Formats: sequence, C-alpha cells, structure tokens
Amino acid sequence: MKLQENADLTSYNTLRVPARAAKLVRLRSEKKLKELIKSGFFESDTLPLGDGSNLLFVKKNIGSAIKNEILGSEIVKETKETVLIKVSSGQNWHELVLFATKNNWSGLENMAYIPGTVGGAAVGNIAAYGQNQEDVFESLTAIDLKTGKLEKFLKSDCRFSYRESIFKRELKDKYFVTTVTYLLSKTPQYDVSYHSRYESLADELAKVATPPYSFTTSPAL
Repeated sequence: MKLQENADLTSYNTLRVPARAAKLVRLRSEKKLKELIKSGFFESDTLPLGDGSNLLFVKKNIGSAIKNEILGSEIVKETKETVLIKVSSGQNWHELVLFATKNNWSGLENMAYIPGTVGGAAVGNIAAYGQNQEDVFESLTAIDLKTGKLEKFLKSDCRFSYRESIFKRELKDKYFVTTVTYLLSKTPQYDVSYHSRYESLADELAKVATPPYSFTTSPAL
C-alpha cells in the first residue's frame, strides 16, 4: 500500500482531465484495505479508482482517493465441461478475456476490449454483442467499509439489471469489491447473432436512406 499526498490524478483517468487528491492510496491487498478501514480512512468521502475509463473529474481538487491495484486469479474448481475462476477486482477486464480465450474458455469473448477492471465490470454489469457478465457470474466478495467484514454476494444478492447492480444503488460507497468469480464453459458457445442483426439494420436503413445514411425521410421509431 502506498500513500501519496497532493497526488496528481491526471494519469488515473483515460480522458486525462487534470485533478489532484489530498490523499491517494494505491491498494494492493485485502489486508491493507482492512487496515485502512480501521484507521478511519473511509470516514470521509473517498473516491474509488479503477482504470479510470468511466470517470470525469468536475473538480480540480478532491479529498481522498483509492486506486484498486489488487491483482491475481485462481482456479476454484474445474471439470471436463466448466471452469470456475476467481479474479481479483483490480485486474484489467480485457486481460481476463484474453486469458479465458487463450485457454478456450467460453463466456466472455464478446466483451473483449471493454475498458476497466473486473470489479467495475461486476458493479456496472457490463455487456456487449449478446453476452452479459451476469450470465457467467457466480459470486463476488466485498468488504464492508464500516465493519471491515468480508462478505460473499451471490448472483441473486447483486440484483443485476441493465448496466446496474446493488452496488450502484443501495450499497453504493458501502462496500469494496475484492474478487469476482465466473463460471466459464470449456465448450465454445459463441454468440454471433449480432452480425445478422447488423445486416437487418442495414436493410431497414436502405429503405429510407442512402449511404452514408443521410435520411431523406424520418425512419419509423
């Protein structure tokens, strides 16, 4: 764990908006997180930072910030058909997708190149091209920022909906996600249906417009 004062946050957001934090902690373990909680670090407003891809600073100066750098993964259980993998929340999401596809594990491949961390993917319930992270989600662990207690949340506990979870609503700023566990298939189950959907869209656009689709009439909604 590293503590910086008057820290420059420009490199911690993808838009490179300049901002500074009175205190910045680069967190690398659950143990250090619990120590921070005991020290009272979270008693004042604290900004959690992942890869900074869904972040826009509107103030040049903020109070405290914590950068999630908890990395790693482990195979929890493996059968002939599936693999259960637990991933640390600070791990880069796209790197996880690459790791899964390299091992021929199916369930994440359509969500490649989505920026951010694994923890952010679960909290934001990401999805792309017919695949949803909640479809392969098994559970996550998170630490209560008041008590320091590590708790496990099953899929039903997370109350996933479109780009939402309980951690963006009722439990926002109350828990820190530390690991996420996914159940992936060893049998490829590729969803390429979006290709045909784009072809259908092109057909519909052609009825009311000409490339590059400057509409001559308003399309039906």
